[in-house]
Amino acid sequence: MTTSRRIATHWMWPVFASLVSALVGFWLKSACAVSSWGGGAHTYANLCYSDLGPLYFARGLADGVLPYFEAYENRFIEYPVLTGMVMWLIAWATQFVVGGASVTVFVGITWFTSAIALAVTVAYMARYRTSNVWAAWMLALSPAVVLTLGINWDSLAVLAAVVALIGWRRGNPVLAGIAIGVGTSAKLFPALLLVPIVAYAISHRQFQRGLRAIGAAFATWLVINAPFIIFATEGWLEFFTFSRERGIDFGSLWLALRYLTDVSVSTNTANLVGLIAVGIAALYIVVTGRKLDFYAAAFLIVSAFVLFNKVYSPQFWLWLTALLVMTRINRTLFVIWTVAELLYFVGIWRYLLYTVDPSVVGAINETVYGWVILGHWITTAAVALSLAKLSK
Repeated sequence: MTTSRRIATHWMWPVFASLVSALVGFWLKSACAVSSWGGGAHTYANLCYSDLGPLYFARGLADGVLPYFEAYENRFIEYPVLTGMVMWLIAWATQFVVGGASVTVFVGITWFTSAIALAVTVAYMARYRTSNVWAAWMLALSPAVVLTLGINWDSLAVLAAVVALIGWRRGNPVLAGIAIGVGTSAKLFPALLLVPIVAYAISHRQFQRGLRAIGAAFATWLVINAPFIIFATEGWLEFFTFSRERGIDFGSLWLALRYLTDVSVSTNTANLVGLIAVGIAALYIVVTGRKLDFYAAAFLIVSAFVLFNKVYSPQFWLWLTALLVMTRINRTLFVIWTVAELLYFVGIWRYLLYTVDPSVVGAINETVYGWVILGHWITTAAVALSLAKLSK
């Protein structure tokens, strides 16, 4: 084994690199500590906004509200239950550490737990084979980690998605299913990974193996969600109600069309087109079967969901990066895509800066922001189409 390959495959070094990336990201985000990471000209100008601070107060976590069972100002937490309870546990830990509410401690503990989840994700990639031997390094050193790890609570779902995919490829359908059940209880996108698993099971006539993965996923999801479904139904439904009723929002293709062409698409139409897009991608994956790389299929189904969604939040970049690095993506194309995502990351904050104070140097208007969205959309679509043509 060559020296470069040993460096690529030794799990310790990319894990260390991922922790450094997380630390750099925390240092960059610290510029917004003075404003509790909330929206405002200072926050947007320094590209350091985070949902952690605002939601700590806006969802009653600072006041000890128990998510799903209790509303705060007539509003329940709009996340799947595992994410909401992680938020509550970190809020409880904050109270335990400082004896009261502290947004700085809350953000710090959240960041620490996210960095640990990231490190485990990178270690799993490094220790077990994917389609790309450099996957762990590419994720650990990605700007997505530095810039988006601390925006929201996504690291657990990303870890679950990676464990599910690698677990399936290593012949452990139960582990894959459990990971998908856990991931779907934290964010929605891991549920989509059942598509390549089912497609692989059908194409290889491994029906029992596929059923075991599906059964484990559903059972795990049900065990986690059942207490909330039974005893906190209204709070549990908030995620689904919010997802269905949410209007056209930042980063979406539909918003770009509105800003660039004055074409307005209704929420219902966007929901329908999104479902159709995911359905078409799923059908393509099932039909291609053996010809499509398993990890490429995973990226393809999640990118279809993201491309036609009503919103493209900056932290979605982390989802896509974790899935993309495991494929046989062309490195030049990966760099181009990463640059486009970086431009989008800067663009959304510069646009929000414009909405607060249009006169600030560096702020961009609706038209420029529309083109930034379109740049992200085109490069992501190009990556997905490129992977769709790859065979084993």
